[in-house]
Amino acid sequence: MYLKYNRKKNLFYFLITLTIFLIDIFSKLIILLYLLPGESIEIIPKYLNFTHIYNPGIIFGIYSNQKKYCYIFSIILSVTMLIILTIKVYKKNKKNSIIYSIIIGGILGNLLNRILLYGIIDFIDFYIYNYHFPIFNFADISIIIGIGLIIFKFNNTKIT
Repeated sequence: MYLKYNRKKNLFYFLITLTIFLIDIFSKLIILLYLLPGESIEIIPKYLNFTHIYNPGIIFGIYSNQKKYCYIFSIILSVTMLIILTIKVYKKNKKNSIIYSIIIGGILGNLLNRILLYGIIDFIDFYIYNYHFPIFNFADISIIIGIGLIIFKFNNTKIT
């Protein structure tokens, strides 16, 4: 495998990852400092609250009752994905490096939470009247956006 060294591009990808990571960590820190677990503040009536919850599970709280196994599995999965995506970012002529950098930033934010707190701080409580989406955070947003962009690019690729 040949890894291309390009200082400017590598710095750019690193800054994208760092920005996503810092936005996620600082937003979670603000929630930890100003809201008690379970406490909520209304941001946009009928659409958005910030609600401090602790998620020991995986995505959307799945397996939250299996804390030990969920913890181990999620750390192994996160580290594996970080290794794979980091290699992809620095691989020669990789067109999706920006997308991978966005995903890496999100994975790092949630991984740090999981290692330090044995779970994830979620707080973005989006809803439309009575329909509630699962509560999430900025790391989740970046991971979902990145995966969505990869799927979109894959579906729009012409196979000849």
